[in-house]
Amino acid sequence: MKLCRFRKGEDATVRTGIYRDGSVYETRGLEAVGIHRAEDISLLAPISQPPSFRDFMAFEGHVRNTRRKFGRDSVPEEWYAAPPFFFENPASIVGPDAVIMRPPGVAELDFELEVGVVIGASGSDIPVEDADDIVLGLTIVNDWSARDVQRRESRVGLGYHKSKDFATSVGPYLVTPDELNPFSRQTDRGRVYALAAKAYINDELVAEGSLESMNWTFAEMISYASQGTRLSEGDMIASGTITGCCILEMEREYLNPGDEVLLEVQGLGALANRIA
Repeated sequence: MKLCRFRKGEDATVRTGIYRDGSVYETRGLEAVGIHRAEDISLLAPISQPPSFRDFMAFEGHVRNTRRKFGRDSVPEEWYAAPPFFFENPASIVGPDAVIMRPPGVAELDFELEVGVVIGASGSDIPVEDADDIVLGLTIVNDWSARDVQRRESRVGLGYHKSKDFATSVGPYLVTPDELNPFSRQTDRGRVYALAAKAYINDELVAEGSLESMNWTFAEMISYASQGTRLSEGDMIASGTITGCCILEMEREYLNPGDEVLLEVQGLGALANRIA
């Protein structure tokens, strides 16, 4: 299923539903209450404000490439010991077609193509072999980043904060794992999703990658995040940037007002936002 949140026309009411074959079947709890044409509704982020939002760095290639850009050496041994993450701002989550305001004073605005999972049940100390069972669904995540601010923060060593907390785009749907069975396989480290991903700037294809190249699985990330603490129903965990799928890893100009970024992930849809 493709779960969604939406508004219809000028009505500000936030509704929930299931997208299928060009229509949205509105739901209220477990009850079906209406059918809407996709062109008659405006999709919102499939989640509003999760209890917590952890963003991991699961792609070795991205870690290596970005460390070079920041003048650092190869991938540290600690990265291979446990999947690293930092916390992001749940209140900054926006949905498809939302306008992204470039923060004041930022000259190097970047996109990051990621995939996130939303947790459907609470739990602590979750074994890797059980972690996939609590995944409610997967969605596209654009982790907007202010690279000039990020460079300054990286020298302090406390982690990323103001370079990341102004906006994160999520959507267009939350796709349940069963719908992605044709693109996934089970391993002893958890489920691996072979989802092709593409990024466009102003209709120009600028990056391609695959979720299959993740070095840490979502099951491993969920298990690690739950150690010694409690994950809550509705928490979101993001993969980190798919290798090559951000401007920092390219040789091109950073984003400017008027630019549109479109992210596509196989089976998950497309997520577009314009910069202001």
